[in-house]
Amino acid sequence: MLNTPYSKQILRRTGAGIALLLLLAACGGAAPAPTAAPAPPTAAAVVPTAPPVVPTEASIGATGGDTALITQGRALFETGKGCAGCHGVNATGNATIGAPNIQGKNATQIRTALDGVQMMSEIKLTSDELKAIVAHLSELSKQTR
Repeated sequence: MLNTPYSKQILRRTGAGIALLLLLAACGGAAPAPTAAPAPPTAAAVVPTAPPVVPTEASIGATGGDTALITQGRALFETGKGCAGCHGVNATGNATIGAPNIQGKNATQIRTALDGVQMMSEIKLTSDELKAIVAHLSELSKQTR
């Protein structure tokens, strides 16, 4: 029974759900209480999302940040390490998959999540890469205030 494509899909989704709960807890969020199956969203429950806030070279310079470090962090976050795949290009998270808002998170918080969340355990960052990503996340948090 566990060797069918459907059962493998269920096992993957269950494992991903558990990993997402651990990710949420590691990034400072609380694990949701167990509930019954959620009701389908109604038209009134659909909340439009704002367009992604992406720093430009001009806005990076305007904030007084280290332009090269922030630019490197942006590249690592968006494509190099795949962070944006779950947390979104603007790092505000994705509630559907349980990825929290990580704008403004510091190096310790990011390292804790990388070390403690199974889904993120394969992401390896050097100290310099972590510093660059934290600079980028800090810049994003300044732009959304």
